[in-house]
Amino acid sequence: TRLTNYRFTRRRTVASKVKSTVPERCEFDFDTNRWVFEGLVGRKDLVVSVDECEISHTVYLYKCRDCVVQVQGKVNAVSIDACSKCAVVFTDVVSMLEVVHSQSMQLQVTGVLRTAVFDSSSSVSFYISAACSPQLDVITSKCDAINLLPEPAEGEEPKELAVPTQFVTKIVGGAAVTVPSSSIGSD
Repeated sequence: TRLTNYRFTRRRTVASKVKSTVPERCEFDFDTNRWVFEGLVGRKDLVVSVDECEISHTVYLYKCRDCVVQVQGKVNAVSIDACSKCAVVFTDVVSMLEVVHSQSMQLQVTGVLRTAVFDSSSSVSFYISAACSPQLDVITSKCDAINLLPEPAEGEEPKELAVPTQFVTKIVGGAAVTVPSSSIGSD
């Protein structure tokens, strides 16, 4: 894969081709017990089938761009690091979903997930199954534009729920109390 690095000069814009520092890798790593997708660009055919999944497996995406990954069985965890413009659909995750340093992601859980962690990520749409919604904990740190889209009940319109990125902290009775910011300048 090749990435384009743009250098700007006063007279013109020059595009130079730079090789990706991450070699393409799409395999099961027996040493770490995980499915590894690294350095992939434009792949829409990445599937981990029910027959290949085990509850002890982890799915790991690193520096992938413009890819679609489907995990069709129950796995221990899904980790996404430094990816952009990818879509990941998974069934059941025992431990957690972790998204770090990623942008413009679309994620969907069709089964059960207890914890989703987003760190230093932006523009994430997370589609949540009805079975998952009641017990799901979403934890964010240094994120913006994280949107949760729970599966609507029959006959209802879908809702997009934004995760707050700005908070107000006040000292009340000697303790710090933090609440999501409703608007600038309000109490």
